Amino acid sequence: MRMTLLVCFLPAALAALSLSAPASAQGGGAAPGSLFKDVIKQPTGKNGYEELVAAAEVLKTSKLWAKAEQPDALLTDKRLALGDRPVVRALALMRQGLSKPVFSPRDGLQPGTLPPELNGLRSLGRLAAVHQYVALADGRTGEALADARLGMRLGQVIQQDSLMGGLVGLAVGATCIRPLATHLDQLSVRDCELLKGICEEWLTQPNPLPRVVAAERKVVLTNLADLKQKTGFDPAAGGEDLFGIAGRYASDYFERQLQELNKPAWQRGVLSVDEAPEFSRALLLPVARVLERSLSAYTREEANIRMLAVHAMILRSRWELGRLPSALTDVNAGDLALDPFTGKSLQYEVQGRNYRLFSAGPLATAGDPQAVNGRKPVAVVPE
Repeated sequence: MRMTLLVCFLPAALAALSLSAPASAQGGGAAPGSLFKDVIKQPTGKNGYEELVAAAEVLKTSKLWAKAEQPDALLTDKRLALGDRPVVRALALMRQGLSKPVFSPRDGLQPGTLPPELNGLRSLGRLAAVHQYVALADGRTGEALADARLGMRLGQVIQQDSLMGGLVGLAVGATCIRPLATHLDQLSVRDCELLKGICEEWLTQPNPLPRVVAAERKVVLTNLADLKQKTGFDPAAGGEDLFGIAGRYASDYFERQLQELNKPAWQRGVLSVDEAPEFSRALLLPVARVLERSLSAYTREEANIRMLAVHAMILRSRWELGRLPSALTDVNAGDLALDPFTGKSLQYEVQGRNYRLFSAGPLATAGDPQAVNGRKPVAVVPE
C-alpha cells in the first residue's frame, strides 16, 4: 500500500525535486509587490547583489527599455532607451553593485521556489549588451570593452543558489560578449590588448560551477525532506523510508560529483545514477540530465572566452605584421589556446584574408549533420 502511495506521488516529486527542471523554470517570476523587498530581507549595503536587484527593479519601469531589449530593436530604439532616466539609474546601480563583493542574499531556497530576480538579472545582462552595441556603433571601442567586462562579471556573480541560477548566468555572459564578437574588426592594437586582459581576468576567477552544484545539492536535499514530510511518513509505523534512502544517496552522489569537478573540463563527466535504488534513481535522473547539460554549457562558456582572447592576439598580430599569422604558435597564445572540450589546441585556419578559429565542441548526437569527427564545433564569432 505504501509503495502504491509513493508511486502515485512520484510525478509531483519529480516536478518539485530540482529547481533546475525546465518546466519549473517557466514559472519563475517575481511575486506581486516590491522585488527588492521580496529578495533582500535585510539590506546591508555591503553586498553588491542588493544593487543588482534594485537595478533590475528600476529597469522594468522603463517603457522605452521594454522595446529596446527586443531582438529586433533598431539602433534608434536603443539610443532612446539608454537616455531614459530609469535605464540610466539601472546602469549606475549595476556598476555600483559589481564594484562590491557579490553573494547570495539568502541561506537557501524554499522547496518549490525559484529566485524571483532571475528574469530581472537577465534583463540587466541585455542592458550591458545594448550599451556595448551603441558604444561600438559610435566608435567608442574602449567603452564597449568596459561594457563587455561588466556583463561578463555579472554573468559570473549571479550564479549562486541553484543550477538554474548558473544557467541564467551563462546566458548573461553569452549575451554580453556577442556584440563584441561580431565587431572584432573595429579593435585597435590597444583594444586587442585590453580584450586579452579582460579574458585573462575572467579565466583567473574562481569557477562558479562547484558553488552552483553545491547549492543545487542543498536544494535537492531540502526538497526531498519536504516531500517526505508531505507523504506523512512515520518511522514508528515501520516500512521502508524511501525518501530517507534517496536523501542519503543524493548527498553521496553530489559529493562525488563535486570531486569530479576538480578535474580539467575535458575529463569531467556526469556520474550515472543507474546503480541507485529504483525510487532514488527515478527522483535523481532529471537532476543528472540537467547537470549534464550544465557541464557542457560551462565548458562552452570557457571555450568562448579563450577564443575571444585568441582572436585578440590574432588581430593584434595582423596589425603588427600586416598579415595573418600562419599558426597559433606564431602569436604565443600558450594556455589561452587550450580547447576545454578536448585538452588540445583550438583550431585555426587561414582562408585568404580571413580566418576561422573554433573549438572542437561537445560530442555530437548520432546523425547530427553539423558533426565533425563526432563533435559539434563551437565558434565565438558567427559564421
